[in-house]
Amino acid sequence: MNKTVLIIVAIALSACAQKQGEIRSYGNDMLPAAQSYGNDALPSAEVTAFQKVDARLKYGNARIEHDANGCAVYQGTASDGKVRHEPLRDVSNRAICVRR
Repeated sequence: MNKTVLIIVAIALSACAQKQGEIRSYGNDMLPAAQSYGNDALPSAEVTAFQKVDARLKYGNARIEHDANGCAVYQGTASDGKVRHEPLRDVSNRAICVRR
C-alpha cells in the first residue's frame, strides 16, 4: 500500500515538473517594446501632484482618492485628527480628472 502511494505521488510530481531549458512563447505582449519612448517608468500626473502636496502637508495615512466628479484628491489625517482633502492639480494648475 505504501509503495503504491509513493509511486502515485512520484508520477504526479514528475507530471508537474517543467523542463528548465524549455522555451515558452507567450505571444507578442511579452516581447520587449520595439521602440521605447523613454517614459516607461515615469510617475503619473496624479502621483507627481500627490508627492508635491504630501511634501507640503505631511498628513498621516495620506492617499489619492477621487471626488464625486472623478477628480483626484489628496486625502490624509491632519495633526488635529480630522480627515482633510486637497484637490490634486497638474503642472498647469488644472484639476486632474478622469476623462469621460
